[in-house]
Amino acid sequence: MSEFKPRKGSYIKERNGQFFYRRAIPSAFRDQYDGKSEWNIRLSGRTASERVSEAHAYAHQHNREMEFGVESRVLTGFDESQTPDGPDLSVRLDFSKFPLPKGYVMPPFTAHRDGVLIETFKIALSRDPDFLRQAEKDGYFAMSYEEGEAQTELNKLMRRARDAENEDRKEIAELKADKLKSEIDDLDALRGETILSALPKWEKREKPRLTTQAAHKRRIQKFVDLHGNLPLASITKRHIIEFVEHLETLMHRGKPMVATTKSGYLASVAALLNFATSVDLIPFNPAHKVEPPKEHRPLIAQSWLAFNKAEVKLLITTATDLWARRRVLKFKDKLHLAC
Repeated sequence: MSEFKPRKGSYIKERNGQFFYRRAIPSAFRDQYDGKSEWNIRLSGRTASERVSEAHAYAHQHNREMEFGVESRVLTGFDESQTPDGPDLSVRLDFSKFPLPKGYVMPPFTAHRDGVLIETFKIALSRDPDFLRQAEKDGYFAMSYEEGEAQTELNKLMRRARDAENEDRKEIAELKADKLKSEIDDLDALRGETILSALPKWEKREKPRLTTQAAHKRRIQKFVDLHGNLPLASITKRHIIEFVEHLETLMHRGKPMVATTKSGYLASVAALLNFATSVDLIPFNPAHKVEPPKEHRPLIAQSWLAFNKAEVKLLITTATDLWARRRVLKFKDKLHLAC
């Protein structure tokens, strides 16, 4: 493909009181648009500023198509900043079914995954791990929005390396692509097991009693209520610390939970993450060495810590004195009965 260098312009033309986006299609790209030599699109904006914004949107789209290929219109149409549901919108795209200009053959989308390049016509974009796992089962190449942006940038760098004018530019593009591949490997972790999807696998291996299973589910659900059903690979030590801090605020029957109960919540989460580490779902346990919740209740409310050191000494002294006097009285009674 010829190198394309876009120029700035609004491309707005007026004719009989109507406004149009009119722009000549460079001859090198006309075969991608059924041989047309010009874009001629009527603008619907009522004010000058609205028409300028509308024309700029068309210009940006066409610049992108000529720079990256007509296939880029598929991704541009689903730009997360333009979706009505915001950045959390989950979409599936099948390039093979997308309408393109007559005679144009859609090349596959090239993506980096696990050290190899994969070509596909079907991709899925979302921040919902459950959606991505299901899409992957259905044959889609599943990505988070962040990974999708990185994969698109990687395509750009690979194309730049392939069409480079000299070896120096080719080498620079290849080095940038290699660096981006390592970043994509980190983003790829979002597709993995979540804390809730790993729970049944943990229970299947450990086979705890039903009451223990219920306790683990209840405690881990507290973590999910706070942070959401996070992918295991995205859980950090900060998430665990925030969970401990959250436990400090929980109440039971109008009173703060005891330290042992709060420690049980942390222990369940840590045990699940330890299982995930043992089966290579994650490289390490982020809950390792996180301090359990401390006891903040007054001593009087702690049945196992009802007395301080001085009180314990006084209790022992008093008890000893009473016991000694009791033994003396019993000895005197025995003497009296013997007489």
